[in-house]
Amino acid sequence: MRFALLLIALLACAGCGTPASAIELTHAEYRWRGTGEFHALTRLDLEPPDRDGAQMLEVCYQVPALDVSDPVLAQPGASSIAGASVDGKQANIAGGILPLGAPRQAHRACIVHRAWYPLGSHGAVVGSELQLVRWTEQRELPQFALGLVFAVLGIALLGSSLRTGAVRSYRFVGAFALSLSLVSVSQALLLRSLILESGWRWLTAAGLGAAPATAALFVRDTVGDTRKGWLRVAAVSTLAFAVLLIVLDAVRVVPVQQSYRFVYLFVLLTTVVIIPHLIAKARGGDRAAKALLYGLGALVLISLPDVAVGLDLTTQAATGFTSLGLLVFFLFIGYAVEQSYRTQRARLEQTAGTLRQQVTELEERGQEIETLNEELRHQLERRSRELQSALSGARNVGTSSAALTRGAVVDGRYRVERRLGAGAMGAVYDCVRLTDERHVAVKLMTGLLRLEQALRFAREAEIAAKLRHECLVPLVDVGVAPEGYLYLVMELVVGNTLEDERARFGDARWGLPILTDVARGLAALHEAKIVHRDLKPSNVLLDRRGTAAVRARIADFGIARPDESPAFADTALPDDPALARTELGALTQTGALVGTPLYMPPEAARGESSLASDVFALGVVMHEVLTGAYPFAAPPVFAARAGAEAAILVSPDLAPELSTLVAQMLDPNPAARPAAEAVRAALERAQPVEKLGISGPQP
Repeated sequence: MRFALLLIALLACAGCGTPASAIELTHAEYRWRGTGEFHALTRLDLEPPDRDGAQMLEVCYQVPALDVSDPVLAQPGASSIAGASVDGKQANIAGGILPLGAPRQAHRACIVHRAWYPLGSHGAVVGSELQLVRWTEQRELPQFALGLVFAVLGIALLGSSLRTGAVRSYRFVGAFALSLSLVSVSQALLLRSLILESGWRWLTAAGLGAAPATAALFVRDTVGDTRKGWLRVAAVSTLAFAVLLIVLDAVRVVPVQQSYRFVYLFVLLTTVVIIPHLIAKARGGDRAAKALLYGLGALVLISLPDVAVGLDLTTQAATGFTSLGLLVFFLFIGYAVEQSYRTQRARLEQTAGTLRQQVTELEERGQEIETLNEELRHQLERRSRELQSALSGARNVGTSSAALTRGAVVDGRYRVERRLGAGAMGAVYDCVRLTDERHVAVKLMTGLLRLEQALRFAREAEIAAKLRHECLVPLVDVGVAPEGYLYLVMELVVGNTLEDERARFGDARWGLPILTDVARGLAALHEAKIVHRDLKPSNVLLDRRGTAAVRARIADFGIARPDESPAFADTALPDDPALARTELGALTQTGALVGTPLYMPPEAARGESSLASDVFALGVVMHEVLTGAYPFAAPPVFAARAGAEAAILVSPDLAPELSTLVAQMLDPNPAARPAAEAVRAALERAQPVEKLGISGPQP
């Protein structure tokens, strides 16, 4: 505030009188276009007559002999000077200071102006160079200092606007301050030469155009635009016109100084657009609009004399009024920014409170939904156990003897759309649930089943009912249709299986995210103390619904069992040695073993299965997906049956971290294998692939 008061005081003193030893000239001679005869000019504050569209004015002064050693003629603020001469010889003039040459002699000093301005706006003073330079600097110092202040503020505000979370209005206020700095510094002819000697007429035009444009954009950002967007139109039009003036001056079509009056006209038009809009907003209680309205009113009132000169409404210029008005307006802008920030903060706090309330309500609803889901899981488990109890008294179970056709309804609840696949004992259909038109996968038993097969089917339903994880395929329903066949209803996964993508095996960049999902699903399965016992690529579904990314989900819990139950030994391993010599491609079907031999651990030869067995299967799948190769010469379960240990053929294409992990997962000793949760953590740490330097085919 003290600095602002100091600037106001300096501006008020900008028109202080000349030094006591200096002489102010009041008479001169002139001629238009720098040719022809000279005519007397007795009033320097009036335009000389007979201009007739001329753009060059030569004014000559008769300077009396001065009793100083360094005589000069000074015209502070004369920014349109094109040249000068002393006693008929060309002379250099800089910053409005023209050296006269020999001391204590009379001289005829002439100055050529590109475009005429009222000479009274700067006058002509002769005296000692040292004194007049100091006097000129004193006159220009307020404008120059104000321009530097605006420049510093503009740079600081623009820098602040680049920070995350900064008030967006800062960018417009900063641009406005920089434009004001150009306007203010351009009026300090002598001091501005310390920064840049030439080209200021373009910078002045840029500042005059940018100031109203950025002010309009600031108002638009702070209180909003008009209904028809006139603030944006006014800003763009003013900037475009300023650029046009600079281009016309650069190609020497129209001097930019001659067109300043049109810039002032755009300033007035922008003001006419802004003021009614601010009045309407202020009536609505917008404090920022009120502050801007008061500041703009002060700017217009204070700057009226300079605006009148710019529009040629008067020939008497005023010094410093516009800069003083801009300073006052900028103070009001700061207050408006503060009010806008407070208003936005209050709105954000209100919005945050509303969001917190909505989050609380959503959490409560989520808890209710989770409670309902938990109850549904309990009901499914109970129904599955009841189904097992009902089946335990029967010897054989009747099932659907024929494939269901499109439009058939299962148990009065699920309408068949198409068949997805079929096996030896069952078929899977894409069905629509009649209650909500949701697509689901219905698995039903076909043919005449033995009791143990039916019980296994019911046990699959009981186990699946316990599971809820995004990387597992959950159970939706289970039951016995009126026709007598058993059915399971699972969530329908839109996509194919990992086995279907075997052509991409070896593409580590593609496979690592999929394996991470499989490990997550297996960890969730093991947390529920469930052993899958048949983890293989064909039992991993690749869900592509609703996202560009692929979600891998473990399916088929037909032979899964709780970890604490006794190991199954449905049948013994065959004694035929020929089976051990069967090609790998023929071993992917479940034979006498419970599971798929290619992915079974050595302990399965003894009829043992545990959580570690699933980890072994995942290790085999991982090696295949990442390298495209099977990690053994023959299934380890067959080697174990023969009393031998299968050699692990870990591919050298695996990165060291993954190679070590796979080797641990394929360890013959179940106790030495890592848990599924540890595998999940290791794979998640392995992202991204580039970090590990995995070799092999890349997409």
